[in-house]
Amino acid sequence: MDSNYKIKMSEELAFYHGSFKAFILSYISYKQYKFVKLLRLVEYYGKRSDWFSKILVGVYKYRLRKYELALGYQIPPYTIGWGLKIYHFGPIIINSKAKLGENCTLYPGVNVGKSHSGVPNIGNNCILYLCILARSL
Repeated sequence: MDSNYKIKMSEELAFYHGSFKAFILSYISYKQYKFVKLLRLVEYYGKRSDWFSKILVGVYKYRLRKYELALGYQIPPYTIGWGLKIYHFGPIIINSKAKLGENCTLYPGVNVGKSHSGVPNIGNNCILYLCILARSL
């Protein structure tokens, strides 16, 4: 893994305090940490073309799906930029064709979907509370 990717990933994961202490104090926070880490690993190895990376992507996607079911998230890879923050577990659904910018904060109940005219693209530094977003006609 290249150093630039490691730096971005460590900055993003610092929000979740993925330490053993956080695991003891808040198991949900630890699960969110693991979810975001697996999401970024799937994105990283999914861009590579060697056979070992393809095996790792399969393993990481399987583990990612387990965390999606446990936390109530449906966030596909390659939809959200760096700096993702998720404050609570609960239903968060994002269309696989939607694009959210960097430094995005999500709260439970967010649904970024599709309408007749397409899928929304949301810019950088956004905070999404309980809402349903779809492009209107």
